[in-house]
This record gives sequence, C-alpha cells and structure tokens, in this order.
Amino acid sequence: MKKVYKLGVFQGTAEEVKSLLIRKYLEENKTLREVGKELGVTHERVRQLLKRLRIKRKNRGRLSKTDVVNFEEVLKLYERRNLPLAEIGRRCGVSAYTIAKVLKNNGVKLRRRGWIVVRRRKFFLNDEDKEVLRKMYLERKMSTQRIARKFGVSPITVYRKLKEMGVPTRWWLSLRLRKKQEASSCTTT
Repeated sequence: MKKVYKLGVFQGTAEEVKSLLIRKYLEENKTLREVGKELGVTHERVRQLLKRLRIKRKNRGRLSKTDVVNFEEVLKLYERRNLPLAEIGRRCGVSAYTIAKVLKNNGVKLRRRGWIVVRRRKFFLNDEDKEVLRKMYLERKMSTQRIARKFGVSPITVYRKLKEMGVPTRWWLSLRLRKKQEASSCTTT
C-alpha cells in the first residue's frame, strides 16, 4: 500500500506530490512560502517534503563560489605556473578547497599533497641544482628560509637536502631543530 500525503487542500501518493512540488517549486519558480500558501501548509512542511522526496532545492538566487571562479584562469595558474591551491585561492578570493572543487569538477587530476612542483618536476635536485643550493647556502650565506622561497619549498626541505648533500649546516639551525624535536618527543610520551 502506497503512502498517501495530505497537503491541506491536496492529497496524493508520493509520485503525485513529487510531480506537484516539482511543477510549482522548480518549473513555476515559486518560493517555499508561495507553494505552502497555495497548498495550505507551512513553508517548513514544503521544505520537509522536498527533503523526504529527494527533490533538490534551488540555489535561492545565490551563485556558488565555484560558478564565480574563472576555470581557465585557475587552470593556467595550476598547470602552467604550478602554483599551490592556497595561492590560487588567495588570488581568486576563495579558499583552496573551492579551487580544488573547480578543478575536480572540470576533470583535472590534482597533484598529490605534499609534493612540491618546481620547474614542472618534483623537488629532486640534479647536480646543477645541488651546486646552486650549495653556493646559496655557503658562499652567499643565504638563510634556509630565503632559499626555500626561491625554490618554492619549506625551509625544512632545504635543510634536509643540505644534510643529504653533506653540507655543514649552521650550528644554530641544527640546534633549533634539535630542540624542536626534543620538545615534540617530550610531549608525545
């Protein structure tokens, strides 16, 4: 036995009520209050029925943030300029999550989180880059933070690469990092 819905002046099965609500709410573009007034129920009851019958509600006149963002511009910044989602979001005035949704909705495969792309590749240093990094750190006395900004990675990544290459790091940097590691190991026990 099918469930019968009573809507003030109207009574019908789920399919009949659904078609009536779709016609009045979506096709005739009436508000919940207007539909409720015509059917003799409250706008809240109309909202409940829309939800129960799985009728998608209108956007209520607002544009979603994904509609406002220019996809071509976002794609250019993401693929050609290799900018992170957060930076693209800052430039477009939306969150990184919104940028990710725009890219995913348009079929773009996102880069894995945590991988830094520098010059269209992951942060693997060839011999030439290693020498540049060594000169920046030892000869030009640049900080790991300044080097990190130039390469588009974190200072810790620069520090690790320096250690891998066998470059002697400045004593205060290794001391500061050691203190951080000791402090974090004390709090996790």
